[in-house]
Amino acid sequence: MNQTAWQGQWAVTLFSFSNELMAAERSACELLDDVLASGLSKIVELDGPQHFRNYPRPPAKQVEDTKAVLAKYGAKVGQLGIYIDRTVAQAKFLDHDQVVAQVRVQLELAAELGAGFARLGLGFASLDELREIVPIAERLGVTLVLEVQGTQEVGSSPVKENLDLMRELNSPNFGLLFDSSLCMRSLPPSFVDALGHSGFSQQQVGELVGAWTNLSLSELRPVIFGKWLPSSPSTAATSLLLSLVTRMGKAKVSDWAEAMPLVRGVHLKFWDTDDQAGAISDPTAELIKALTEQGFEGFVTSEWGGHEWHELAEFSSFDVVAEHKLLYEALL
Repeated sequence: MNQTAWQGQWAVTLFSFSNELMAAERSACELLDDVLASGLSKIVELDGPQHFRNYPRPPAKQVEDTKAVLAKYGAKVGQLGIYIDRTVAQAKFLDHDQVVAQVRVQLELAAELGAGFARLGLGFASLDELREIVPIAERLGVTLVLEVQGTQEVGSSPVKENLDLMRELNSPNFGLLFDSSLCMRSLPPSFVDALGHSGFSQQQVGELVGAWTNLSLSELRPVIFGKWLPSSPSTAATSLLLSLVTRMGKAKVSDWAEAMPLVRGVHLKFWDTDDQAGAISDPTAELIKALTEQGFEGFVTSEWGGHEWHELAEFSSFDVVAEHKLLYEALL
């Protein structure tokens, strides 16, 4: 691949280090310091509610401490993960204006941190809310990217409606974040192993792998929800089954061709580093090629989603992300 043609900027998300954070042996800022000291990247994504206390209005000291750690390494926050929590109390929800205000506070925090991008899950905000939120992002100099991932499909609702809105508003501060879990070639070996450890027999694991491999998503969903979830052997198994129909997509990069001009950021989602038959490298190479043709210059953020079924005692997130970086760099 022509290295000079690809202008994507490698970054890592602190979400990949969730196991280290949950071990509570260091604060979020101390973990950030360790990640930057490791040399994995000088560009990081912070997940707002994971990194900051009292989010979305964290203590001023924690914000300053975060900025100090970044300055120590000459690093920056490329992207802040933001959210909409509509539930105020039982049967009480935020109204339109309150949602816009909640997002405004988070965009202001992104701007204060120097983050050029703020990531929000596609579908979290309504189209009418986005019409008010995007001008706020423009004024703050932050680009709002809506993330598509897993089993979302380009022609489905609300993906189609949000893509249409991006084209309508035509704002340089509004676009798509493409998560590579949309385009998986096969189920990760570690995920298949986790199914067996969660209480399914090897025969059942084989049936589940076969169902994901051979059925369309529209065929797979009723099978999982109708046959497998009602008889799930454990809470771990239930979580894995839900991942199968929400987090592990089967599209091809070419299926998303119409959306490529709208892509402003990328999550390179991976579950383990087993690249047999090009399971990781082939879709990544296809995505790089498609985005190179669009002149993409945004952040390409490594995201390890497999920490859910990998124990910290056996797997260091630092080592896993380093292995992913080597896989990525081998493609350039």
